[in-house]
Amino acid sequence: MKIRYVLLAAIGILLAQVSCAVTGAEEVETTASNVLLEPSILPFNYPQFDKIRARDFAPAYSIAMQKQRDEINAIANDPRPPTFDNVIVALERSGQMLTRVDTTFLNLSSASSSPAFEALERELAPQLAAHRSAMILNAKLFQRIEMLNTRLPKLALDAESTRVLANYTNKFVRAGARLSSADKEILNRQDTELASLQGSLLRNALEENERSALVVNTRAELAGMRDADVALASRLAATRGLPGKYVIALQGATDQRLLSVLSDRNTRTRLLEASMNRGGHGGQFDNRNLLIRLARVRAERAELLGYPSHAAYVLAGRDAQTPTAVNHLLLDLAKPAVEAAKK
Repeated sequence: MKIRYVLLAAIGILLAQVSCAVTGAEEVETTASNVLLEPSILPFNYPQFDKIRARDFAPAYSIAMQKQRDEINAIANDPRPPTFDNVIVALERSGQMLTRVDTTFLNLSSASSSPAFEALERELAPQLAAHRSAMILNAKLFQRIEMLNTRLPKLALDAESTRVLANYTNKFVRAGARLSSADKEILNRQDTELASLQGSLLRNALEENERSALVVNTRAELAGMRDADVALASRLAATRGLPGKYVIALQGATDQRLLSVLSDRNTRTRLLEASMNRGGHGGQFDNRNLLIRLARVRAERAELLGYPSHAAYVLAGRDAQTPTAVNHLLLDLAKPAVEAAKK
């Protein structure tokens, strides 16, 4: 049951050929012709991007989620005594269709910020959060996992299988499997809200990135830039209806590559300010209130799960274990880092 899935290595090559084919469709697709619902015939099970349309995803997600719910319910309600194979291995094998649909969608939506995919993200984020919460908070399923732990000495598992069982147990516990029914309901609402907030934050960031691009009036203000970059800035301006001007698109990070080459101080200042002020200067895509709400819900969720803070919750599943350990590490690094910077 994967929470998030890795991007495919070949996505850049494939998307270049098919980006137009998956962005504009609005009609409801029938499941009979939905290529997302069948294993790919391509090598390494690569998605058939040239046959996928945006309208394929909503019905594919619905069917794939229902299929995994059926798989999980079958594992949870299996009348046989729990074994590593009929619980843990079965969990590992569940959700293959959903994994295929979700991986494909993540690839395409990350490469194309079209209105069709943005609408799908808004629609699907809370659905997926609720789906995953319902699975991991399934009391019968967790009971069977707990029964495996109580019988662990008798299971005669190898080291790898023992580790996998421990990982599943830890994942369920950290996700609230031992909470009361009332607290599970609260956690489910929190998870759904967090998914919606994170989706809104990402969409706002993309919009702000687009709208905060720097408009420059003269070629002289771009002194230091390569001719190729200047030509690109000119083309971007033309596409925005600003002939004769230049537009510098912002990169995702706060630090902008062109800051190191622009020799005009005013242009550098404007570029840095445009980069740093994204999502924080009012308007439809201002993220400040969303960030405050996100921090508050994360803190409440961490407290519900028995942690003093969201940082403590996150780090408990990492090598550092605690915020204190991280802070000590950073303090230990600070002095040699400063000395290295001075040199």
